[in-house]
Amino acid sequence: IRKFSRDPFTITHFLRTNTMSVEAAAIIWLAMQYEMSALIAGGTASGKTSTLNALASFFPPNQRIISIEDTRELRLPKFLHWVPMSTRQANSEGKGEVTMEHLLVNSLRQRPDRILVGEVRRQREAETLFEAIHTGHSCYATFHANNSVEAVDRLTNPPISVPKSMLPAISLVIVQFRNRRTGKRRTFQIAEIMPDATVNMLMQYDAKNDKLKPVNKSKVLMKTLELYTGHNVKELNKILKIKQSILNYMVKNSIDTVDSVGKVMAEYYTNYDNLIKHVRANKILR
Repeated sequence: IRKFSRDPFTITHFLRTNTMSVEAAAIIWLAMQYEMSALIAGGTASGKTSTLNALASFFPPNQRIISIEDTRELRLPKFLHWVPMSTRQANSEGKGEVTMEHLLVNSLRQRPDRILVGEVRRQREAETLFEAIHTGHSCYATFHANNSVEAVDRLTNPPISVPKSMLPAISLVIVQFRNRRTGKRRTFQIAEIMPDATVNMLMQYDAKNDKLKPVNKSKVLMKTLELYTGHNVKELNKILKIKQSILNYMVKNSIDTVDSVGKVMAEYYTNYDNLIKHVRANKILR
């Protein structure tokens, strides 16, 4: 039985419980801010949907967001322009079924800025998702795979069989992990997809020290960000530091509900100077 909380996990909960590091959250925030697509992979009950829900707070408030799910689990801040859609099973006569693929195709007619897909399971869903990315939409989906290499292998081999040439449209693969012995959930890997559809690991979870550690420098992500932001690597690293300070500010001040986190994010995009003033003074936004 799946139980849905009235107060879903936010990025603040993830940081406070050490599920994700501040450095990892800042990198993902930067990538999502500039409309880079991401795939959230992991095993059963590893926290894929919870992660998708927490990361959705990073979206700017002036964009149309469409979510597609089998069961309504996502809950986004009220500051976002959000259109939730759910699938429907066929009736007793076998009619009236609305599949995830139907909703995905329909969502493209609504001119969304962002598309959230609860879970990609079949070939047609994966093909439609990648077509959506290639037509200029930012897409975020969950997918069953235990690590980033396995995620690429599952996507590019039968039965899903996405062409390798389409795979670099996914900028980041975020892998969630659940330790069944301890019950802890952790962000296991953060990786970027290379032009040849191979994986470059950026961060890897160290189980011995219970830390998510950087392992390789970015080869594609930073270059893409430089191209679309006009910032050089030094400036991008400075932006990452500011994002880290904002995330630490939310943890320190227990800003952990969906709407309170959403308010901070909306302030970041609409009134940046005011937010930074509050962060430096360590005062809560009113």
